[in-house]
Amino acid sequence: MRLIIILNHKFSLHFCMKYLVNIGYMTYTYHKPCTQKNTKERYYGMIDIEALKSLNQLKQISVTEHARIRLIERGIVIDDIINCIRTGKIIKQYEDDKPFPSCLILGASTHNTPIHIVASTDDEYIYLITAYYPDNTKWESDFKTRKEH
Repeated sequence: MRLIIILNHKFSLHFCMKYLVNIGYMTYTYHKPCTQKNTKERYYGMIDIEALKSLNQLKQISVTEHARIRLIERGIVIDDIINCIRTGKIIKQYEDDKPFPSCLILGASTHNTPIHIVASTDDEYIYLITAYYPDNTKWESDFKTRKEH
């Protein structure tokens, strides 16, 4: 199994390796993020959940730095992400996001708890942008609709 982490200049390889050991994955693969420059004609519009489900395996999930930090803060593991995509439905599309459109997915964690993830894809990898457990005070009981304030 491989977990892909996008490195930036702020974090060393040692730090990433330590993180992988801490979450139980002992291998590391560097994946340079795709840029819109090479793919701009292909990526516009909406993401299909079936396309994400077809890519939904550990070796094809790229965890952005922001997502890595949020996963640790929120106690979410990569198995929760995989289960969310497997069981989930897209509840919001962000078609104008760059470099690729992204979407908000509502699914279930491995403990059958509702979980939201924001992800993008280039048809080769799933790019995890963030993940969180939806808050009852901010979301309706179906966790698909934000409460109005």
